[in-house]
Amino acid sequence: MSPRPDSGPVAPGPRAFTLIELLVVVAIIAILAAMLLPSLSKAKVASQATECMSNNRQLGMAWLLYATDNNGNVVRNVPFNPDPLGPNGSWCDGWLEFGANLALLTKGKLGAYTARNVGIYKCPADIYTVPEGGVAHPRVRSNSMNAFIDSSGSSIGFGYPQYFCYRKLSDIIDPAPSDLFVMVDEHPDSINDAWLVVDPTTPTQWGNDLPASYHNGACGFNFSDGHSEIHHWVEPTTSARVTQVSHGGYPGSPNDHDIQWAVLHSTAHK
Repeated sequence: MSPRPDSGPVAPGPRAFTLIELLVVVAIIAILAAMLLPSLSKAKVASQATECMSNNRQLGMAWLLYATDNNGNVVRNVPFNPDPLGPNGSWCDGWLEFGANLALLTKGKLGAYTARNVGIYKCPADIYTVPEGGVAHPRVRSNSMNAFIDSSGSSIGFGYPQYFCYRKLSDIIDPAPSDLFVMVDEHPDSINDAWLVVDPTTPTQWGNDLPASYHNGACGFNFSDGHSEIHHWVEPTTSARVTQVSHGGYPGSPNDHDIQWAVLHSTAHK
């Protein structure tokens, strides 16, 4: 048998990563991800705030259209949901808390103006659910209406006769339409009916109704001139921790700047 010819040196195969090199690559990826996460989080917060303002703006437009169609009379806005679907009902009937989710969004007096887009009743940052029928359901509403804006004058009966109650669009002079809020996102533990009152006689505590702070310590508002904005709170007591237990009685602080701002934008002393 003749000898097999020499095939020469064998070409080396592809070089594999060493364990150290792989660990270095993984570490670099982790560092890059850590650098990107805050930016992604800020982008998400900004996106939710933009959508929140859009939702509140659309609700505000529905509120304005209702008044225009009713000789300038604003929609009824009453507490406790005393007459759901009846003549003494409110702009949004139903009840909302962590034990119930009975809001009748399109059945209230503003429903004819919002029925095509019920998503505008909810802030996109509201991620909380309630049990119904043994299943967790997303809550359907995040917002309430300023108690001093009501064609029935319910705020007067709550002990505020010395403060303006705005029954018609033409009543909105003090504060000016651009400064009087109509819609507000309410704190998840505080929300129940669709009526939110900021007590102008006790500007050092919130009482039973507390605005939300869904957007990193800020809250969505719509104003009676139609514009919406995200207002940032400055007092730590305003951005109360969510316990997912319905309750009221929210404290403020001495010389509370947030409550003072809310009072100045909800009514005025006669």
